[in-house]
Amino acid sequence: MRGACDGALAAGATCSACCPSDVIFQPSGGEVDDAMFERADLLDVQAVLMNVMSLEDVLTTKLLSMREHEVDYEGVLEIARALREQVDWETVRERTSESPYARAFFFLAEELEIIQPEPAEAREASR
Repeated sequence: MRGACDGALAAGATCSACCPSDVIFQPSGGEVDDAMFERADLLDVQAVLMNVMSLEDVLTTKLLSMREHEVDYEGVLEIARALREQVDWETVRERTSESPYARAFFFLAEELEIIQPEPAEAREASR
């Protein structure tokens, strides 16, 4: 990807035309507040230091943005599969517990053996 992006930039394309990025002004499931910035990681993105949302915040906003006519688990399953060991799944479950689409995601991710099932005592306490 990096080589393709460099080639496109050399040919005169803008970074937004060839580099995957997403600027989020108001995510679903919460406000962008000081706490979100405190959870963010400071990363070097294309030689620019910037705050990047935590994995838990990214997954939470993706799961909470799903609506009846906008249910697409491909992106969240891809993130879950690639980064499963780095995500605090208990935090994501807690933040998304009111969403039926998030609960369906967790069921699917558990059945696909992407994540570990929620402990029975935690499952009973959330009901």
